[in-house]
Amino acid sequence: MEQNLPLTVSQNKLRRVLLRSNLLAKANTLQGFAYATSDRNRLIGRPGHTATVNWLADTLKATGYYDVTVEPFVTSDPNSSTLSVDGKTYRSKAMTGSPEGNPVAPLVAVANLGCDAVS
Repeated sequence: MEQNLPLTVSQNKLRRVLLRSNLLAKANTLQGFAYATSDRNRLIGRPGHTATVNWLADTLKATGYYDVTVEPFVTSDPNSSTLSVDGKTYRSKAMTGSPEGNPVAPLVAVANLGCDAVS
């Protein structure tokens, strides 16, 4: 049976202990994981992502409040994608979460990088 536990942290108390400098330091730690790799990212399945997951798990474990389990997450390697137009191959990377397969479709130019609602 689910228990409704009372909220033990007040919003004002939480704001007082969350210092902007500490939050920025943690953000810099995460950015550091990305910048420590040749691709300078934390893309799922890549070393920067693995470092991030390990750091988060270790940080949560260190609190003593959580039972932390890191489960495997299988995804295709975005660096294994190819793009071919009229027989010419171009350097490409699949978007995170892209399914595997070999899509074939017409290539069309989209104005404004597809950022307009009408695109």
